[in-house]
Amino acid sequence: MQKNHYFSPVKFTDREMSAYPFIKSFGRLLITLFFIQTSFLCIAQTNINTPDNWVKYLKVKDTLIQKNIEEIINALRKSEPFSAYATLNELEKKGDPDNKYFELHFKIVKALWLWNTQHWKAKKAVVQLFQQALTLSYEINKPLVIAEVSWNYGQTMYAAGDIAPAAMYCLNAMEIWEGKGVKKGPFENFLLGEIFYHTRDYKKSIYYNKKSIEATQDTSITSKKEVMSRWNTVALCWQKLKEYDSAFYYYGKATQISDETNSLVWKGIISGNRGQIYFIERKYDIAKTLLTFDYLTSKKYREWDNAANSLQWVARINLLQGKKDSALIQVKEAMQLLSKKIFPGYYQNLYYTTSEVYRALGKNDSAYKYAQLYIQNYDSTENAVASSRLEISQIKLNNLQNILVIKNLQKEEDKAALQRNFIIAAIIILAFIAVLIVMNQRQKIKYQQQMVLQQKAAAETEINAAKEQMQLFTQNIIEKTTIIEKLEQQLNNKTITAEQQEIMNELSHQSILTEADWEKFKLLFEKIRPDFFSKIIKTASNITVAEQRMAALICLHLSTRQMASMLGISPNSVNKTKQRLRQRFNLEPETNIEDILENM
Repeated sequence: MQKNHYFSPVKFTDREMSAYPFIKSFGRLLITLFFIQTSFLCIAQTNINTPDNWVKYLKVKDTLIQKNIEEIINALRKSEPFSAYATLNELEKKGDPDNKYFELHFKIVKALWLWNTQHWKAKKAVVQLFQQALTLSYEINKPLVIAEVSWNYGQTMYAAGDIAPAAMYCLNAMEIWEGKGVKKGPFENFLLGEIFYHTRDYKKSIYYNKKSIEATQDTSITSKKEVMSRWNTVALCWQKLKEYDSAFYYYGKATQISDETNSLVWKGIISGNRGQIYFIERKYDIAKTLLTFDYLTSKKYREWDNAANSLQWVARINLLQGKKDSALIQVKEAMQLLSKKIFPGYYQNLYYTTSEVYRALGKNDSAYKYAQLYIQNYDSTENAVASSRLEISQIKLNNLQNILVIKNLQKEEDKAALQRNFIIAAIIILAFIAVLIVMNQRQKIKYQQQMVLQQKAAAETEINAAKEQMQLFTQNIIEKTTIIEKLEQQLNNKTITAEQQEIMNELSHQSILTEADWEKFKLLFEKIRPDFFSKIIKTASNITVAEQRMAALICLHLSTRQMASMLGISPNSVNKTKQRLRQRFNLEPETNIEDILENM
């Protein structure tokens, strides 16, 4: 059963922000593994019980070979690990090393067997085997063979929690199948929908989840629940895109099936998702009712993390309604519920809510602690998402390079064959070489053009990542500064205890923007505005480092108070620095310095 995803407004993030972002629970993982083992085409019971017969069947030049691969894996799983490993070695020795089909199919068999028996312990070997199989598929140069290898590789990586290669290879397989007019069933489209949800490509997730629903012919209760969960995912995607009317429409479809199947736990899940939209719309009474129902039903069915997440939303509503003590009790219970899960999610949501509750209660040390945990969790999550996007781009580039290398190797083999026959057909060889040279030049030109496009795309990706990281860096500094300022104000308004005095002493030595912070900030800023600092230095050669910092912060459209907090100076000092900066550029009083800096 597909688990639900959670929408989180502004500072809240959903289940992919947990320590294991792409696999919610062991149950989910086992379901994925089950599909890997049983979703092969046309599984037929043939008599392939010995390595001699296995060699024959693995040589078949057929994209339906997977029915044989599945039977071999099932036979190996029935043996002891040592015996199965010995059988694989015997199979490799009996095989034909010059037969690319046998080599490709054998590597898939070995990779899937290793994953099924050893899982993450064998991940490095599994990846290596799939890479070798993929190279062989490109050498064979049959699109459907490439698609089958890519799909096996991609879904295995999804089970391993590696979303970037999972997205790349599964999509590659699906595009080949669609290009060849091969229609795939509910599972393949469902898995792509799940993958694109995690890569935050919500429109594609909607597309493939709908295709999965359309391809579902089974009307059993189990099948209906799968359709229900996919409608729920479609609704979540619209929720992520802030299209709330569409989200409510598809939640309605999911709710209708939950009523038909009498699935109370799913009624709660969908209610909780709808409650989060009402929270965003500030309809707190409706939101509270729906979220409380989700909390109670999830708790009843031991969906601890789901119950914890809905409970912390209820705590937020209570906090907004002035019920601080109730909110505190609820976030503490939510922490206990999350501790019951092996792979808990939603900690980022809970850290933020807990910080807000303690701040409202005046317990600033606890508020600061959970705010820091929230910021750390948010930083690591966003960096992971950015890295995944860069990894997808790198995989595309590597695949392109591999294809070109393989094609060049094939050309060299053809050239060698022609040379061996030179005595027999010298004239034909010369003519062929002339054609080959022309083709090779065209291929080089095409390759250079493709590399330029790839490099341009990679540069744009790096710039976008730098923008995201710079925004995150600036926001984190502002949030940390706000927390410290509030704590100082509250400590200054009452009698200071020894413990609070110690906190004050620590705060007084805090540097809001250290040299290390500035270097990191400057590095990110230069990726977005490469010539900015060189231009302002050229315009005002005697400009100081402090004035350079001020120029950069002005470009970010920050308030005077925010600049002061980030630089650890007073607002009056900020205004003075701005005035000196205007003097550096010899600006008239009516000239807007922001416009000048934007055009640098």
